[in-house]
Amino acid sequence: MYLFRIFVTRDRNRYEHLCSCCFLFMLSVLLLCSCQKPAPSKPVTVASEFTACYAELYGQAYDSVSQNVLAFDLYSEGLDLNEQGKIEGTGTNLYISDIFTDADDSLLVINNGRLMLRAGIDSLCFRSDSLPAAGTFLPGMDFEGNPTGIYLLTIADNAIAGIQVLDSGTFVLRPSEGQRMDFQGIFYYSTRSSANAKPVVQTYSARFNSEVRIKN
Repeated sequence: MYLFRIFVTRDRNRYEHLCSCCFLFMLSVLLLCSCQKPAPSKPVTVASEFTACYAELYGQAYDSVSQNVLAFDLYSEGLDLNEQGKIEGTGTNLYISDIFTDADDSLLVINNGRLMLRAGIDSLCFRSDSLPAAGTFLPGMDFEGNPTGIYLLTIADNAIAGIQVLDSGTFVLRPSEGQRMDFQGIFYYSTRSSANAKPVVQTYSARFNSEVRIKN
């Protein structure tokens, strides 16, 4: 309350702008959190196999990083996006953001709206690293209460039932039949919970056509 009074005293226009920004921010938070309130009507199992994937292409999104940035948005069976881009169903969503590739890299190509490995490439490996470089992706972390990097969402009846940040890991892409890709990932979590904590390893796999979404 006192903070808002200071803004009113110094600059009323700035205060009104701040309020409008806060309103938009809180509205977006409420929209996100609203799907967390309903209790799942069925038990939720964290899936380890994924049947759909969207590749989000951002290009050179960071001024200080020369690499291109992409993200993988994977969905287990029974879960996917609707026409409005909202998650529907019950299952697991694995999100890997900030994957870095060379700006002139031709190992990943777009074929008929799908992200594919270039012909003749047997496999392509990525590992987590806090320093951006080609062939890496950022580790998972909790940033001011929001998951970033690598994380899992468990969804039950269109509502978020759980969030699990994955600390680190690697994944490999391999070509598969019918213009599809195989995804094999090994990820760790809970490695920072205490000094003596042992990392828990989870493996995830997928075979999918990766639909491309261009992000600005």
